[in-house]
Amino acid sequence: MNTQRFIWAATTLLFGIAGAMLGFFLGQRYALWLNTESSTAPGSAFIAPTLSICFLIVMARGGSALADKTLIPGIRRLADLPAADRMLGVSGALFGLIVGAILAFTLIPTGPTNALALLPIKFCVMAISTSLGMAFFGGMRAEMLRLFPQLEPDAPALANGTVPKFLDTNIIIDGRLADICKTGFIEGPIYVPQFVLEEVQYVADSSDSMRRARGRRGLDVLNAMREMTTPQIVGGTTVLVPVVHVLNDISLAVQKISAVDSKLVALAKEKNGSIITNDFNLNKVAELQGVQVLNLNELAQALKPVV
Repeated sequence: MNTQRFIWAATTLLFGIAGAMLGFFLGQRYALWLNTESSTAPGSAFIAPTLSICFLIVMARGGSALADKTLIPGIRRLADLPAADRMLGVSGALFGLIVGAILAFTLIPTGPTNALALLPIKFCVMAISTSLGMAFFGGMRAEMLRLFPQLEPDAPALANGTVPKFLDTNIIIDGRLADICKTGFIEGPIYVPQFVLEEVQYVADSSDSMRRARGRRGLDVLNAMREMTTPQIVGGTTVLVPVVHVLNDISLAVQKISAVDSKLVALAKEKNGSIITNDFNLNKVAELQGVQVLNLNELAQALKPVV
């Protein structure tokens, strides 16, 4: 059984058991009330088992849906997060869970008659506290990296101090970048963030024939650049590495931004890098936020011969 199937089965089982317990408790209380009102209440002995089965089915289906739509996709996204974000998420969840357990079991008194009925309330308190803990710790990423810089081993800066460069969608589908890289005028490392690559793929799948052709040209340019190599010193030895790399190590703060251009500017600012583009608006926005921009159109204009 793989991890995803195990998570689905465990969540469905736990929710089903919790629903069965809650239904049985409520059925018992209702049957007791009926017997108090009328000593000859018909069918009161079947109320608790019936409610238990009904709650089991409903809660099990709810747990199954939760696993399919929230837990499993969340775990997939978690696997793609940098080490710092994973550590902060786990630490925040544990801290919130401990605080929530203390609050739930000290501030919500239980007795022998209402213990099962209050379990869902305690569970909600612990879940809310866990979420708040994760959100609180998630905002401490910069402080964590200052204390433990080794948690970000894939930061795209080379030992010789060269500035990492990030490509936007327009410069990729422009088609001229591969030829410029062949000349050696642009030093690496050059990165294509995963969200930019996804946008290029979206353009390549467009129903509009012109957009589709531009997107496919962009993918061809990236494939050509992937085959180019540049010498790099690693551990005292010169090795050949690809000119362009796909960057998957993107912080949670950047991933939360919806607009692709805003994501790119935030990523370049976070990594102390620059952006290669031919988009005038992106150029201005990046410059306003203190991010260096290498504009291919400005380069072409500067290379025109003086008459």
